[in-house]
Amino acid sequence: METLTAPMARKPVTDPPATTPFGDRLRTARKARGLSMRELADAASAPEAKLSHATVSLIEAGRQTALDAATAVRIESALGVTVEWLITGEPPAA
Repeated sequence: METLTAPMARKPVTDPPATTPFGDRLRTARKARGLSMRELADAASAPEAKLSHATVSLIEAGRQTALDAATAVRIESALGVTVEWLITGEPPAA
């Protein structure tokens, strides 16, 4: 006796999330400093607020777009760039 099975449902194909200009600039600055994602996360962490390398990866991939100001300032310091440049791509206003 032959058994019939229902066809498996297919998952819809989705495009991967697009990177963001912020994520692209973060990756560019991180690589220019010769840092891995883990090294950047360690450098931008504070005792009361750890930054994980997974979060850095999500930001660079455009899958996380929210970032608190204190973390942004720690990233700025670790990379030697300004938050303004990370956000806008423009140098700070004089």
